[in-house]
Amino acid sequence: MPSFRSLEADEVECRIGQIAKNGSGLSLLLFKTARTDMDILDETVGPDNWQCKFYEQKGTLFCSTGIRVKREDGSYEWVWKDDAGSPSNMEAAKGEASDCRKRSGVCWGIGRELYTAPRIWVYAQGRDGSINCDIQQGQNGKWQCYDHFSVERMDVRDHEILYLSIRNDKTGRAVYTWAKQGNQTQRPANEPVNAPSQEQLVEMSGLITELAKFRGVEADKVIDGLMSSSAVRSAGVQDGKIETARQAAAAIGQLKAWIEKS
Repeated sequence: MPSFRSLEADEVECRIGQIAKNGSGLSLLLFKTARTDMDILDETVGPDNWQCKFYEQKGTLFCSTGIRVKREDGSYEWVWKDDAGSPSNMEAAKGEASDCRKRSGVCWGIGRELYTAPRIWVYAQGRDGSINCDIQQGQNGKWQCYDHFSVERMDVRDHEILYLSIRNDKTGRAVYTWAKQGNQTQRPANEPVNAPSQEQLVEMSGLITELAKFRGVEADKVIDGLMSSSAVRSAGVQDGKIETARQAAAAIGQLKAWIEKS
């Protein structure tokens, strides 16, 4: 079965959950988009090796995500995982389709780390008197906030969030930071956020060796071709260095695609 990398900070979006009755702060919810699921499926298993189907059951829309996996005997089969969606407040039908698609992706492990996020509460005013978010009372008497927020850093290991930092896009200030207490797996200071896992590095090395054997060339030749491929360059690889889990996943996906065609 395929193994999917964790999400990176720029693949996670924030939306306001609720605002305090006195306007003193607000909660934020983290979510992924269906587009992110599609991008990760493409880079991990290849565009031709996954598909989605929608169906309705007892008035509820379901999405089934299928991935073509290789059996031990060398043959292939489609494996499916399903989940239901909930309508959104705006464009209910479209929102329900997107929601069940994302939940189906979670069944495969895409974005499952978001369920380990802490409760995110942003106070309207910081301890130093600075403004974290602009909460105002509307004409209807309800508190409103039109600020936008982004995840500026998110450290993940084994699909668990260990560190989280969120900024207000309008002010550019960090308005929320959190670190898991008692975390004994902090990364070295010089290690990039969301660095490739050991499993990814081992798998990539094995695929390079396997492809070199198929083609009858040295492993260095395969590596040179890999680093110049559009899939790897699109993932942000520079100077032939794979530094993030996303880049490693792109490289693994490209190697698997080449091996399948060999």
